[in-house]
Amino acid sequence: MKKMLFLYKKYIIINYVKRELKMNINLDTNVKKFYIKAYPTDTEGAKIRSNLTFRTLLSKFLLAPKDIYDIVGVGDSVIRERIFEALSKILKCDYDVIYDIWLDD
Repeated sequence: MKKMLFLYKKYIIINYVKRELKMNINLDTNVKKFYIKAYPTDTEGAKIRSNLTFRTLLSKFLLAPKDIYDIVGVGDSVIRERIFEALSKILKCDYDVIYDIWLDD
């Protein structure tokens, strides 16, 4: 049952992101600006590091996946999931690839 609930939540998040992300993002996109534009009602987005691009995020994440919250500057799992989803879109890979790197570190 827990697995089904997890998959359902993931499905909701992914579909929300697909619906809301009508913007063109790439590795040079500022993570905070992207996040605030994509999720304007999430006030926690204002706490994301101001100078962080997806390129910097990716390079730091690959070196130390468990440090994702320190890299982003916010310890919120919803923000992490949304950023992972955006990163997977940029890299044209499945969300699970990014998520598994984070889990397996």
